[in-house]
Amino acid sequence: MRKIIGSNDWGMGHTGSLSYLIGGQVGKLFASKKDETTEKLVLPKALRFFKDVNVSTALVIGVIMLISMIFADKGVLAEQAAGYSASVHPWIWGIISALRFAAGIAILLFGVRMFLAEIVPAFKGISDKLLPGSRPALDVPTVFPYAPTAVMLGFVSAMVVFLILMVIFAAVGWFVLVPSMIMIFFIPAGAAVFGNATGGWRGAVLAGALAGLFLAIGQAITWPLLSNTAPELATLADPDWYVLSWLIMLINLPFKGLNPAAGIWIVAGVILAIFLVLIFVLKRALPKLKEEAQE
Repeated sequence: MRKIIGSNDWGMGHTGSLSYLIGGQVGKLFASKKDETTEKLVLPKALRFFKDVNVSTALVIGVIMLISMIFADKGVLAEQAAGYSASVHPWIWGIISALRFAAGIAILLFGVRMFLAEIVPAFKGISDKLLPGSRPALDVPTVFPYAPTAVMLGFVSAMVVFLILMVIFAAVGWFVLVPSMIMIFFIPAGAAVFGNATGGWRGAVLAGALAGLFLAIGQAITWPLLSNTAPELATLADPDWYVLSWLIMLINLPFKGLNPAAGIWIVAGVILAIFLVLIFVLKRALPKLKEEAQE
């Protein structure tokens, strides 16, 4: 976080943390080029409008929408457009949807700046009284304003990977991937910001692509695991959700023959034990982490 925001004022508290960790680590492959960040990219004069994240978001989402509409069922398109306005043409609805998405991101980034200006000082006032030395853990959009171009690069690279895997999975008859826009935007965007901090724009592209790969494969593996509960949640899940689902299923394997109620308590107990061990390990590593934070 220090490499992104320039301080230790807050940490990352989001269920995509595994992708952000991977993004930061793979970015180090380009550590020698880390100064070539996404915000320093020199674009041709005709393309410099892409440096405005609002414009680039609207264009990229617009292109994705319009291409998707070419292959979509006409009846579904008409129904979706009618839901917005009975008089709007489906193709105009697609363009409006892209602009609305870009407007939503613009409002989000503006709101994040306002949020940070208020929440961090407020939390410090509370923590000084109750939990001295603690810091807030905030959602992933709080890092977006520090590298808005990386946000878009991460999203695009993840979307490309996801679409390629959609074709491959369909061709081999394995699984039908569903690219939820919330999932495919926020997770790779955050990963790209971390990759950009350690490896410049190359790290951002690779981090976003790996996040897209993780989300696609994670969705395909996790959907069957949730077949008796809520498989649709796999399409909306973040990387940490996938890993936790796999971990719970793995822990549950030796207890499958037990009474379901007993199995739930045993699995919960094992997870609690793992959590306590992690706390113990982190506590022992705390002095070293403090030294690194002061460097």
